[in-house]
Amino acid sequence: MKVKTVKVEIKSLENTLAEARSVMEAVTKGKAVKPKGHAVVFPDWRTMRKVLSEKRLELLKAVRKHRPASVYELARILGRNLRSVQQDVKVLSELGFLELEKNPQGKRDRLTPKVDYDKVVLEVAL
Repeated sequence: MKVKTVKVEIKSLENTLAEARSVMEAVTKGKAVKPKGHAVVFPDWRTMRKVLSEKRLELLKAVRKHRPASVYELARILGRNLRSVQQDVKVLSELGFLELEKNPQGKRDRLTPKVDYDKVVLEVAL
């Protein structure tokens, strides 16, 4: 089985812009540019630690392990307040750490959280 990963990078805005500039220059010159794939980039450690808190990493592990049918079920598994879990799920889904699949359930759609990777890899630019 192939292990899927999500790449997390910590690099300054200057480094990010310099990388984008070099890619644009290569494209302008007609050179082929190999896609890097999906990565979540944070400008510093503090921001990364705020977003990828211990509770949010625990949430990702619970989704992967228990495969809850809804955010409500996930909150029950974690023993946490539903609103807090909903907020964490929203942040993590906006950044691409998890997907929310809509499943029709009566008058409302049920959102099923999904994690389709096995590990998170951290890369830090020096």
